[in-house]
Amino acid sequence: QRVIVPIGGGKDSVVTLEELRVQCDIAPFIINPRGATIDCARIAGFDSEDKIIIMNREIDRNLLELNKQGYLNGHTPFSAMLAFYSLLVSAVTGIRDVALSNESSANEPTIPGTYINHQYSKSLEFEEDFRKYVHDYMGDSNHYFSYLRPLTELQIAEKFAKYPAYFHVFRSCNAGSKENKWCCHCPKCLFAYIILSPFIDDATMIDI
Repeated sequence: QRVIVPIGGGKDSVVTLEELRVQCDIAPFIINPRGATIDCARIAGFDSEDKIIIMNREIDRNLLELNKQGYLNGHTPFSAMLAFYSLLVSAVTGIRDVALSNESSANEPTIPGTYINHQYSKSLEFEEDFRKYVHDYMGDSNHYFSYLRPLTELQIAEKFAKYPAYFHVFRSCNAGSKENKWCCHCPKCLFAYIILSPFIDDATMIDI
């Protein structure tokens, strides 16, 4: 009756946390803890780090040296790595179920006229491929799925708006993530404002 729930510090994982914690025992999972992730876990009732599964990852120093020489980073498929990290956590804890917070639009193509999604590792296709991989090579040790898969971004925003305790701690800004703030200039900040504005009044949104 336990479920591992990765917490990213944004609105999506908050909705998953809140909806699942009234149904079963939650094992929150955080990679490289920062303000928003720890604060969201705390508000959900996990008020000390010994109640949270924490994993730390570091960038290989050789990559940083290559950056200095002008090499490009490319895209880190973080969601794919998260799948394998969660597999390790399942093995260590004996908790089979891992509930992600990817929504329905993650299946839609992001390049017009193609079936290509720039974040394949957030799609249902990836989930099914990953589950098949685990089943074929590791048996029934892990069940990786997205709890929010049936929902659109707008539906998730509507649900999140019902949890005001998180308004001042959640963050969906990559640019400000290291300093635990909203930069108020990037596309993610703009998207968060737009998607929540039908459900949260302007004064509260500006305060957030």
